[in-house]
Amino acid sequence: MIASLVFILGVVFGSFFNVVIYRVPLEKSIAKGRSMCPSCGHVLTSVELIPVVSIIMQGFKCKHCKEPISPRYLIVELLTGLLWLASYLIFQDQGPWIVVSACLLVSLCLIIGYIDFDTQYISDSVLLVFWLGRMAVTFFTNEFNWELLLSLLVGAGLYSLIYFGAKAYYKKEAFGMGDILYLAALSSWFSPLNTLILGYGSFFVAGAILLIATIFKKFKFKLKEEVPFGPAMSIMAVILYFWGGI
Repeated sequence: MIASLVFILGVVFGSFFNVVIYRVPLEKSIAKGRSMCPSCGHVLTSVELIPVVSIIMQGFKCKHCKEPISPRYLIVELLTGLLWLASYLIFQDQGPWIVVSACLLVSLCLIIGYIDFDTQYISDSVLLVFWLGRMAVTFFTNEFNWELLLSLLVGAGLYSLIYFGAKAYYKKEAFGMGDILYLAALSSWFSPLNTLILGYGSFFVAGAILLIATIFKKFKFKLKEEVPFGPAMSIMAVILYFWGGI
């Protein structure tokens, strides 16, 4: 019963995360303004905003202009529900606040991963909101200690060294400062050792993503272009966190 409620709650929040993913890169308010069709501007009614159900019933098309609706909206809703469900099933024995902490992490990873993949942009405001949420939870789980602060230093320090080292060697930015801030935020969920594993493991995940993309010729990235690194960190963070909880 509880597991079903967690999944449904995750799907509902996933619908909101779609708003965040769409509006934040455009610097639009996520609190003001009604949701509308990006093609024709039709303001969506409550019937058209039911998570999962509405988009399927409408055949992945706008009810007003019949333009296709990206399946990403459904994917984000279902993926959020599944990740929240996994968080509950894996961490339920460790207490409700640990489950909340896990849900915060997977939500952050999902939002940042999608935004960075689409726009090669990592939002400082999104990182700050989730990081503050994580800090608040640590007071209830007694996780706020010197090890947590050390993890933050390791997370920020690791990518800072790589960032400035690569910049000095290649005479340009190898990746953005947003990646450094993202790892620093993620490190608050991990021990110093796991933060190092997260940082280095993300490079292997990024390599795997590029290899798969090249094989299927789905995405065309060139070495001279910026490659979004946020999705790799997101995937690695979720795997590492869930692996530690199993």
